[in-house]
Amino acid sequence: MRFVHTADLHVGANRYLADYLRRQEEMFDAIFDVAYDNDIDTVVMAGDIFDDPETTTQAEREMVERKLLEYDAAGFHILMIPGNHDLVDATGYTAIHYLCLLTRHGKFKNSCVTESTTYITIGDTVFCLLCHRKHRFKEDLQTAVEEFRGSSLVVPHDHF
Repeated sequence: MRFVHTADLHVGANRYLADYLRRQEEMFDAIFDVAYDNDIDTVVMAGDIFDDPETTTQAEREMVERKLLEYDAAGFHILMIPGNHDLVDATGYTAIHYLCLLTRHGKFKNSCVTESTTYITIGDTVFCLLCHRKHRFKEDLQTAVEEFRGSSLVVPHDHF
């Protein structure tokens, strides 16, 4: 299994540039161009999609949603979890919550955006999308691995 792994996109971080949103859209395109050029259909986006969820604009959210739907429709598997910059407050509500709703309502054909630890099978590989609590990475990782080992996912899959 080959996949592209990226994180820390920080959409909205460069608002001082007049054309920052176009540049960030080009960044999305470049990620998927690398995947396409290398015959890779899975892209993992591991957090910090947005820079500051309290100031994220509607245009920024719409651009990210549009690009994810576009590349999902093109056949890419996109796996996304929130990072610490995506957290809005202590309740765990995240800046990617609206994208999780697209997953829950079946708007993605191939992709998963989640705010909780989720296992996704693509081919012979199981991806653990580990959403961990602040300062609890080791503990939450151990729990996820134990849950995986006790699940039916272990037997038919070669890679975790």
